[in-house]
Amino acid sequence: MAALKDATDYKFSRENNFVVVMLYLNLHVMGVYALFLMKNATIYTFIFGLFLIWLGVLGATAGAHRLWAHKSYTADIKLRIFLMICFCISGQGTIYNWVLEHRLHHKYFGTKKDPFNHNKSIWNLQILSRITRPVGGYDKLKEAVDMSDVEEDGVVMFQKKYFAVLYIIFALLLPVNAPADLTKIKFSTTYQRGLVTISNSLDTARSHTMAALKDATDYKFSRENNFVVVMLYLNLHVMGVYALFLMKNATIYTFIFGLFLIWLGVLGATAGAHRLWAHKSYTADIKLRIFLMICFCISGQGTIYNWVLEHRLHHKYFGTKKDPFNHNKSIWNLQILSRITRPVGGYDKLKEAVDMSDVEEDGVVMFQKKYFAVLYIIFALLLPVNAPAEYWGESLRESIFIIGILRYLITLHLISLIETSSKIWGCSYNIENDNDKKLVDTIEKMDWMTYHYIAPWDYQSNEFGFYGNDVTSVFIRLCERIKLANSLKTMDGHIIGQAIQMSMVTNKSVTDCLNDGQFIDVGHTKFQQSHSLIRS
Repeated sequence: MAALKDATDYKFSRENNFVVVMLYLNLHVMGVYALFLMKNATIYTFIFGLFLIWLGVLGATAGAHRLWAHKSYTADIKLRIFLMICFCISGQGTIYNWVLEHRLHHKYFGTKKDPFNHNKSIWNLQILSRITRPVGGYDKLKEAVDMSDVEEDGVVMFQKKYFAVLYIIFALLLPVNAPADLTKIKFSTTYQRGLVTISNSLDTARSHTMAALKDATDYKFSRENNFVVVMLYLNLHVMGVYALFLMKNATIYTFIFGLFLIWLGVLGATAGAHRLWAHKSYTADIKLRIFLMICFCISGQGTIYNWVLEHRLHHKYFGTKKDPFNHNKSIWNLQILSRITRPVGGYDKLKEAVDMSDVEEDGVVMFQKKYFAVLYIIFALLLPVNAPAEYWGESLRESIFIIGILRYLITLHLISLIETSSKIWGCSYNIENDNDKKLVDTIEKMDWMTYHYIAPWDYQSNEFGFYGNDVTSVFIRLCERIKLANSLKTMDGHIIGQAIQMSMVTNKSVTDCLNDGQFIDVGHTKFQQSHSLIRS
């Protein structure tokens, strides 16, 4: 920066303060969520929140503003300590910095050097000036402000020195603890600056979890918000929008790398968790299983074990109230609500009835389950975000938001479509009751969604359409060529027709008729063209 003779000659610009941007985004997103939770809170919590807001504002108005910034009165040590605590409750940083910026605002009022220039928009004053940091000559401007009187005030300097500890105590711990401790309410998140999030009482929560029924199939479960996942989804979508605006600054290499990671993550779900482990549509060599496990870790979708368990539960109770991804509900419910809520009631009993013995015998899956946290940090966060900055000079901000956030968000929704697709494209699982065209479409595998729920173990049954010619099917056939995969299960339309006829005669489901083993073409003896990388 050019050195000028006088501090008043300095001009400064502003750049985003990443930490404060994230704080503001989180506060506003969680604030919206808190509004929906207020109906569950007691009147005492509401009154206590208003009282804390008043104390925080008092600390700023009577304390930082009138007492310390403008010296409009003098105060006894006890009052100064009280006002300092009130300012800590507000969570607005140190009194020293607040006074410094406010005096700077008065000194250069209405000029380009005013950090809160009233000639700019309300949006700029209320938001942008708070989430950006001045750069250029701003430090020199601050040095020209007389702060000697404030520096002589022991209360202010004590708060400046121990701000972090005081903030944690007075802005976080004490306000959040009081409603839960004094009114014996179970809290689900923080109350901060008017953001109230109180869950139902312990008795209400217990009534959901203590229901005991005789048989797993008799269990009915409801869903309650999973606060951690709700916050994750809200933040991902808000930051994902911000990432879209940053894409214009990113290099083409970052864009290509992001698409590649999305493909790897989806491959880990489709070829790995879905077709290999959930439906056993083929067997895989240890090297392929490790590769697919890493791909699934890149997607960041939790453990393979839990994904397979919920997907098998989805197939077992397809279209019923026990189906965690019931296609009779809305797309919004399938794609979002089913992901951000946790089942309560009899859900654990339902899961116990699902046979997971084959998955538990797979060392790769159980390794990923045991060390998921470490693998997630490495493959879903550190390596993807580090690569653009390390190898082609991408800025850390673009790496975090485009590769870390936006890529993760897109992958999340694509993998969620595996269950949502039955709603989007339609599925008539009980096809024996459908018309002739529906039967023909299923036999010819044009109604690929219904076909998947009839024969889920067919390795060519694509998650998103185009039976047999999709990227995942081609990948599996390629792995078979190089001896990494074998025992690929599939069948032809003639066999499906026979199974449908048997179903009509025996009154068994088509799936049960197929599952006796006589129809599954493991060796491709009836379907040799599946060996080609692209089917004719």
